[in-house]
Amino acid sequence: MKQAYEEYRVSASTLRRIIDRDHGMRINHDRIHRILVELEYAKPLNKQHKRKKNWIRYERRHNLTAVRIDWYFDSKNEVLVFAIIDDASRKMLALLEVESATTDWSIEGIELALRHGR
Repeated sequence: MKQAYEEYRVSASTLRRIIDRDHGMRINHDRIHRILVELEYAKPLNKQHKRKKNWIRYERRHNLTAVRIDWYFDSKNEVLVFAIIDDASRKMLALLEVESATTDWSIEGIELALRHGR
């Protein structure tokens, strides 16, 4: 490990791949970092790694801010199905069964969802 670091001078995670490639040894990058700290080639980490970005829950002010709209062909009944589903509650807001997928039917479905969602 000392020879590999002196030759390449890279971080522990990159050194892990180099050691695996050149010597066929699989060593965890955390262990490599600890050894590099003991050899004084690296500095110890001051604190644990944290997530770079905190997870923020999506909150809505009102209904219909996030919906799923999709056309589906039902081969059993040979009919097209247009559905609008609310993302948060998974409630079906509109469902149409029609012979052909047109813009007019899409608009009709959206208007139905708006009436039902309020």
